[in-house]
Amino acid sequence: MQKYLSFLVLCFFVGCTSFFPGKTSIHWIDGIWTGVGYQLDINETWKIEFHADSQRDFFIIRYPDLNCHGTWTLTSSDGYSFSFTEKIEKGEHECADGGSVVITRVDENHSSFSYFRKDGMLDSFSTLERKRVTGQ
Repeated sequence: MQKYLSFLVLCFFVGCTSFFPGKTSIHWIDGIWTGVGYQLDINETWKIEFHADSQRDFFIIRYPDLNCHGTWTLTSSDGYSFSFTEKIEKGEHECADGGSVVITRVDENHSSFSYFRKDGMLDSFSTLERKRVTGQ
């Protein structure tokens, strides 16, 4: 019994994820992701390019069709989804600034993108596809 208890304690502190199949590494988000955003209120689409390196806390967003780009600041993550605050650094008049973004893992090469305005209302969404893995 003592050996079993010691093993369980060791697994808990070391993180034996093989005993917990639902767990995933937060590094799944690392890479270059692209997609087409759909904006609800004006029924328009535009390209999205997202660069993520979670080890360096580096999250860059580009909206090429809108001629704007910026950075995302991580506010929370549970391993399957990441929440960010968006700061547009170029093209502030073309893109909304200061909203929040949630990226949720769908599978190894797909994630969902949801953009919320400052008032908390859903503004736009997309499915992103990983084009390249980075930061590993």
